[in-house]
Amino acid sequence: MDIEQGAQEEQRPTDHKHIVPNFQKNSYASKAFWSNTHRAKILIVVFWIIIIASMVGIALDFFELDLLERIDQGTGFTMEEADNNDSRQLLAGIIIFVIRIISIVVFINWFRRAYGNIIRLGEEATQSESAAAWSWFVPIMNLYVPVKIMSEIQTGYDNHLSILKPNFKTVGTGLIIGLWWTVHILNNIYAAVVNRLISNSETASEMMVATQNSIYSEIFTIIEALLVIFMVYKISRMESELETEHKKAGGSVFNP
Repeated sequence: MDIEQGAQEEQRPTDHKHIVPNFQKNSYASKAFWSNTHRAKILIVVFWIIIIASMVGIALDFFELDLLERIDQGTGFTMEEADNNDSRQLLAGIIIFVIRIISIVVFINWFRRAYGNIIRLGEEATQSESAAAWSWFVPIMNLYVPVKIMSEIQTGYDNHLSILKPNFKTVGTGLIIGLWWTVHILNNIYAAVVNRLISNSETASEMMVATQNSIYSEIFTIIEALLVIFMVYKISRMESELETEHKKAGGSVFNP
């Protein structure tokens, strides 16, 4: 009797890896998870920089509005003021353009790896991993494919976490994804309208209207950036938890 009891005690599971059923343990052993934490951190920092740059842009637009109002009313202004304003706006425009290019690169790098993890884990995916990058640049497809991929990332991570860590809750992520995409589409449309207003402005009053709309566009950009930060933060939490639990379940984790 003592021998049998001792054998039973030795067979008692001691960690999460042994708690996972054998069929899951074997399947996870053949799957690889690529860590995405570092890319998520870089992405969040870059989007905070976008928010700061947009706020600076709004401040510069208010200075320009004041100058344009004085020009329109024929009150006191100097050519030096006008030249300095043009130089500031040109420099700010170049800096914001560079930051936004960087933000596109870091977002797509994070986005593609997140989607690749879904595919490597065996979740249902409607697109290839490379589509997470090029679908952003194909007309028509870029209106619905990226948000569909983002939803598949969230659903795929949620499915695996529900197996490996049932007590982990992800509330509201789907709603945030929907809000982010709505603001993203509206922001792109509005930015195109504002660019046309700016390029077609000839008089001081027309430039004032364009500058006012530029301020509203920057506010839209700030809202979109905040939604991206919140969305990536929540999905990154899921990634971190899944990375840990995936490794416990016998799967391999790469951190290139």
